[in-house]
Amino acid sequence: MKQYLFIIMLGSLLFTSVVHIVSGLEWSNTAEASSFDYIEVPVEMGDTLWTIADRYNEEHQRSIRDMVRLIIDENNLQDPYIYPGQNLHIPNP
Repeated sequence: MKQYLFIIMLGSLLFTSVVHIVSGLEWSNTAEASSFDYIEVPVEMGDTLWTIADRYNEEHQRSIRDMVRLIIDENNLQDPYIYPGQNLHIPNP
């Protein structure tokens, strides 16, 4: 009985955490993103979406988080993982 109660409590905690995280995300508008020109950037060893967003964000003056979301949306990435040799389209204002 204690295990059953523990599983229910753990499940509700996980569900609440996921809802909290998802509700805090700011999704970019793809119509806004399509107003940019793009540069093609090859992903190099050690690159992450965060480092690429930080590198190309200076002219956008956005939060890094918003820039990461913009890159994900514009490249139709299904997950946040990128790989060396992959080419990303980065908005160029």
